[in-house]
Amino acid sequence: MRILYHVMSAPAPLGLVFLAITERGLRYVKFMDKRSLKRMVADHSAENPGATWEHSVTDLRPIADQFDEYFTGTRTHIRVALDPVGSEFQMQVWRALLDVPFGQTRNYGEIARAIGQPNAARAVGMAANQNPLCIIVPCHRVIGADGKLVGYAGGVTRKKALLTLEA
Repeated sequence: MRILYHVMSAPAPLGLVFLAITERGLRYVKFMDKRSLKRMVADHSAENPGATWEHSVTDLRPIADQFDEYFTGTRTHIRVALDPVGSEFQMQVWRALLDVPFGQTRNYGEIARAIGQPNAARAVGMAANQNPLCIIVPCHRVIGADGKLVGYAGGVTRKKALLTLEA
């Protein structure tokens, strides 16, 4: 399998965003934080045994352009085929997150009920935390039952920035 990747710059406080795509669709959208590109690829190589990783601005430019439009407020939905890797439970959670509309939020319990597992709010939180497609699969739109901004793998500052962007 061939995985093409690119790093784009998003407005502060989001920072650098790693994008990676397979022939089936977008596999990763991750905040780089202080990780090097080499480390980012290495972190995901175990999930993709035998894959060749190639840098490609050209192939990922259309997706990066959609992200730029999202960040400037001219786009509410990034349209691209998705190819995440996860357990069946994680996939259920990520599909349910795709149903949370732009500019709205849900709590972990609501997502658990949406997938037919009303007692799985904590497990939903763990699946959201392991979401490989941040922003696209909008785990930033999931909040605590008390309405607080909690549990975002990219950090609460980024979560707040994304929710403010969508407000």
